[in-house]
Amino acid sequence: MEPAIAVTARCEIRSVIRFLNAQKLRPIEIHRQLEEVYGKACISVQHVGKWCREFSEGRTDVHDEQRSGRPSVSDEVVAKIERILLDHAPYSPDLAPTDFHLFPKLKQHLGGQRFNTDEEVKEAVSKFIDGLAAEFFAEGFQKWITHQEKCLEKSGD
Repeated sequence: MEPAIAVTARCEIRSVIRFLNAQKLRPIEIHRQLEEVYGKACISVQHVGKWCREFSEGRTDVHDEQRSGRPSVSDEVVAKIERILLDHAPYSPDLAPTDFHLFPKLKQHLGGQRFNTDEEVKEAVSKFIDGLAAEFFAEGFQKWITHQEKCLEKSGD
């Protein structure tokens, strides 16, 4: 079944949640009504619950709040950065941490194993990556910095 309203703004959905929450509907019922109108992918029941709590605690604004994080960037800033950066090959295994740090360890871990399906391979890779400590990734990042410095010293060669 196609949703009655296929495209909507987040603030519109939040307004509906605020309205139905004020009528004392439970989040699960609000979610069911939202899905009827906006379709299955509109918002999760957990997010409906989050917004119901916020509105019950006194929030009235349905718009996004300013938050820290990655700032938006203008075309002018992007152009300045592009002028500053060195030209480089679109792909270099010497500068890709997956190639010089992760994949060799993964290859060693999976070596000699036999898999019957793609799913078995995906599961083995996921377990391997999930089992890696944060230090492994920090080490890879440090190696990447060293590789970048060498590349700059040699003007990209």
